[in-house]
Amino acid sequence: MGLAPSTPVLSLHLATLSLAYHLVRLVDVVVRAHQSPNPSTLTPSSTTSTVTDRRRRSTLRPPRRRRAAPATFTLNRDVVVRPSRAGEATEPPPLLPCLVPLAPPFAAAAAAAREGDARRMRVKRRSKNRKVVRFYATCFGFREPYRVLVDGTFVHHLLSHSLLPADDALQSLLSASRPPPLFTSKCVLAELRRLGKSHADAFDAAALLATAKCEHDKVVSAVDCVLSLIGEKNPEHFFVATQDSDLRAKLREVPGVPVIYGLKSSLFIEQPSVQQRKFAQLDEEKRLHMGKSEYQKLLKVPSDGKAAASENASDDEKNRRPISSLVENALGVADKSKFKKKRPKGPNPLSCKKKKPKPQLSAAQNQ
Repeated sequence: MGLAPSTPVLSLHLATLSLAYHLVRLVDVVVRAHQSPNPSTLTPSSTTSTVTDRRRRSTLRPPRRRRAAPATFTLNRDVVVRPSRAGEATEPPPLLPCLVPLAPPFAAAAAAAREGDARRMRVKRRSKNRKVVRFYATCFGFREPYRVLVDGTFVHHLLSHSLLPADDALQSLLSASRPPPLFTSKCVLAELRRLGKSHADAFDAAALLATAKCEHDKVVSAVDCVLSLIGEKNPEHFFVATQDSDLRAKLREVPGVPVIYGLKSSLFIEQPSVQQRKFAQLDEEKRLHMGKSEYQKLLKVPSDGKAAASENASDDEKNRRPISSLVENALGVADKSKFKKKRPKGPNPLSCKKKKPKPQLSAAQNQ
């Protein structure tokens, strides 16, 4: 069994505990004095609250320390400070300057990388739009200045997203050398007028545009009016700018109609649909083959060498003759080439060694 401690030992333990308690209290007072605001600015309510807090913490355990709020950073090295609580300093001075957080050194590099990615995306989008415009210019004969037919939904989108001036935005979209003229119709203006105050600005802006002539006795809907202006093959070569998804779906089936639409603060051109690509391919194949008018012209124009023979020939014989022979006769191409084919020749006589003459035997030797 252990021996009970004597009176001097117990007194020593009590003295040590009291000293530790007073040290903890002293440290607590120093920390609070360092973090407390100016006493002149304290109100009576705040002083009474601090006194009651000190009375409550009369135990031997040290006071709890609050966790420091993590500092957030921006790209310009500005530290965002959290809002202060009651009784706390707004900007406490740092005890250790080496622990002050700094912005990461790679922030500038990350910002430059983001700018580079955005620039590459803009270049890629611009090249796609140029390919679409080149397709319609090659296959359907679109030429500058491009003409853009605008409906009410697209005008409202331009105003709501501040894509102004609209002609400059469309010029950069189409990569044109000059701003394209914008057109609308009377039916589109009438529809905007019926929508009331919500589209009053769009109506005022659309009224300033040029008006395309639509052949309607009565006012119809904007969708029907745009489809009537486009027709079956878009003879006026309009770029149609609209936000109506139903109208865009109908225009995809019409050959030679490029569609422009907006997405937030950007403008896009729809890629050519399958029907438009098939129509362009069939049209190109027709150009490669001979038409009926050209075929009849070839029948009427015989060659000089066979004029009499072609005149004596009957119509049935002319029709039976193949097209290749007709083309050759019209162009004056002979059936057989007049030039002789090159054949391999003998060696050059100047480069060959001369033959030595054989010695002639005399008559005596012959006898």
